[in-house]
Amino acid sequence: MAFVTLPRGDITAEQMEALALLVETHGNGTLRTTQDQNLLLRWVRTEELPAVHRELERIDLGHAEAGRLLDPTSCPGAESCKIAVTGSRELALAVKETLTEQAGNGGKDLIAAASDLRIKISGCPNSCGQHHVAGIGFHGAAKHVGPRAVPAYQMFLGGAVDGDGAHFGRRSVKIPSRRVPEAVTRLLALFRDERQPDESALAFFKRVELERVNSALSDLASFSEQDLHEEDFSDLGTDQPFIVELGEGECAT
Repeated sequence: MAFVTLPRGDITAEQMEALALLVETHGNGTLRTTQDQNLLLRWVRTEELPAVHRELERIDLGHAEAGRLLDPTSCPGAESCKIAVTGSRELALAVKETLTEQAGNGGKDLIAAASDLRIKISGCPNSCGQHHVAGIGFHGAAKHVGPRAVPAYQMFLGGAVDGDGAHFGRRSVKIPSRRVPEAVTRLLALFRDERQPDESALAFFKRVELERVNSALSDLASFSEQDLHEEDFSDLGTDQPFIVELGEGECAT
């Protein structure tokens, strides 16, 4: 099996046409979608993997990290969903860019040590992005500060799905949306500094005291008018004032 990483689940028509030819040439003629918004080529011969990777690189789909820390998952969010509160796709992109930059600035070993951790984001509490079973999960929310609303995310820690079933993450702090990427980098730093020998990132976030996490993120989680900046009143991906607009009907997924 060969996985194709799709940041935010995005793919162009030209890339799909190239993949159609690729699976006919190197697979069994079928292409599957995965639960984490990537694609899966099945029955690829081991000796043909280099050729598959070369073709994926040619069409700008040769990205690594499928299903790992640098591959956050999100629902469609407020871009297309009537009941979403925030633009979860934009947050997924911002988190990926922040972690990729961190890896390039001397944090490669930390990113590798935490590679088992999954980040999942939903634009509302309904969990179409499966934030409740993520090592670090977020769902979109809003916080009123005076007459204006701040786009925010409720954070959950330590969720997972394993051989014993699904384990829901523990509710932690609520953070303005533009501060979430910084919050993720601080969580990784906390894991680096306070992990036990050979402890995985997921195991760490399952056991770490929430009070310790809340303390490390207290300034980011502040919604006081003194601590908020003007940019905090607009969601990621836009400079327009944030307004909660909810419609009726099922979500886009």
